[in-house]
Amino acid sequence: MKYLIKYSPDAVDQLEAFRARDQRIVSEAISEQLAFQPATPTKNRKRLRPTDLAVWELRVGRFRVYYNVEDEPKPQVDILLIGIKDRDVVTISGKVIEL
Repeated sequence: MKYLIKYSPDAVDQLEAFRARDQRIVSEAISEQLAFQPATPTKNRKRLRPTDLAVWELRVGRFRVYYNVEDEPKPQVDILLIGIKDRDVVTISGKVIEL
């Protein structure tokens, strides 16, 4: 079953703030990794501990994509936030985020 991928307005803004090459890398990874079985843990996908940000994290190099998965009424992946991780700090829209 293929999932519809929807970007929040914040995620669109965050993605557009990256260089064109980085935008392409992140967008392609989202399409490839989250279109099928987005709620299955893999090397690059993991379920987060309870947080207000999102339920799932996708690692794309130094980038982090935070998303939720809905199966009903239609299978859908909601991309909520996209940030950059440097060591143990994630920066989203210029703000350091605690996970």
